[in-house]
Amino acid sequence: MSEVEDYLNAKNEFEQCAAQIEAKAQEIAVIAATLRDNPGRMGFSNVGGPGLPTEASMSPDSKNFNADHWPSAASLQGMLADWHQKHGAMMNAWNALPDHMKGNVSPPEQPTQSQQRPGSRRGWTGR
Repeated sequence: MSEVEDYLNAKNEFEQCAAQIEAKAQEIAVIAATLRDNPGRMGFSNVGGPGLPTEASMSPDSKNFNADHWPSAASLQGMLADWHQKHGAMMNAWNALPDHMKGNVSPPEQPTQSQQRPGSRRGWTGR
């Protein structure tokens, strides 16, 4: 495989990983917004524990989320580790390209603020 193919493959793998993180972040944002804006009309399916009143889960405006799709901290950590590994591989492949070849391919996009250090924003600490 050529250096260009190595880079393009690494870039594609990183972009797929970044898209998966973005999709998971969107899922979490929807649940967080519902919890913040309308906690009386939301619930989770596939969980044990106390039941909720009928209006919480059966009203036309209620939202139910499948707990089996809720990520654990360990799965999020795995996604972040994968992001860092794939980002590093992409940058190493870019840096390995001879300068005369870099003009033939698009450079790595600069990650957005949230992609530069996923999970680094200050927030809930679990305390």
